[in-house]
Amino acid sequence: MGNTSTATTAPSGRTRVRIAAVVFPWLLLSVALLAGCSAATTRSPAEDPTVEPTVAPTPTPSVTPQPTPLPSFGPFSGTVTVIIRDYDFQLPTGTKEITITSGTTVVFENRDGRHHTATHGENGRKAIGGELFDWDLEDGQSASFLFEEPGMFPVTCRPHARMNITIEVI
Repeated sequence: MGNTSTATTAPSGRTRVRIAAVVFPWLLLSVALLAGCSAATTRSPAEDPTVEPTVAPTPTPSVTPQPTPLPSFGPFSGTVTVIIRDYDFQLPTGTKEITITSGTTVVFENRDGRHHTATHGENGRKAIGGELFDWDLEDGQSASFLFEEPGMFPVTCRPHARMNITIEVI
């Protein structure tokens, strides 16, 4: 077995000078850049006329959007049509309630392409002890009722209990 030895030689003096000549300028440049970033001073226009005065932006008032009020509908009279469409009773008010005067006829018109009912009652059930109407309406069919007595009259669709409106007669 042979004797193995590894010799390490240190860089010569010339090599050290070359390394220092390359590294030292980069080191100085890095320090100068960092110092410039951290040593920024703020001068006012009074201290230095070349400094532009800064103006704080004027805050804009926040506006809270208000819901658009529905037009106020007076009581309807004559004939009012309720369209049945998209599993819904669609009133001319755009709401689920309508006020009519005594003597107004309400027409229920099915334009939904499927079977519905127009039933005096709530949540798919007929009114107990006072059922005024209960019509099975296929697509394209309609039925009407003349409201003469004042009161609140709920209307529902028996097969679709979520379909409900209220007619107030004054």
